[in-house]
Amino acid sequence: DEAAAVRLAAKLLSARATADETIATQPIRSATHIAVLNGTKRARLASEAARLLRADGWTVWFVGTANSTDYATSQIIGESGSAELREAIAGSLNLPTTTGGQFALSHNLPFFSEKIDYVVILGEDFLRSLRLPLRQGG
Repeated sequence: DEAAAVRLAAKLLSARATADETIATQPIRSATHIAVLNGTKRARLASEAARLLRADGWTVWFVGTANSTDYATSQIIGESGSAELREAIAGSLNLPTTTGGQFALSHNLPFFSEKIDYVVILGEDFLRSLRLPLRQGG
């Protein structure tokens, strides 16, 4: 309802709202557009990560393959560079503190990449967080 929307907007704009309170809200998660790229040799890994993110309320706009399949460590890269949102995304994927940075448009992103807030590049550490063996292809 309109009153609830006004209260939420006031809370988000309030100087007293903490980062944790802001990140935990469903509207922030659903308004954050994420691309998930598989940087490993494990087939369908990006789809599994997208499923986990969606289950936690994030909006996944694109699932695909990174520019390389030898990422040891997952990366969460954002144009805005918000460390709090990066950490919340990492938490949804059961990943440790992640490497962040600015967008590098060499990551096989589609034409609508300007609408993506964060790019998750999955590395071998994500495989370990799922406790899945590394398999080639298939």
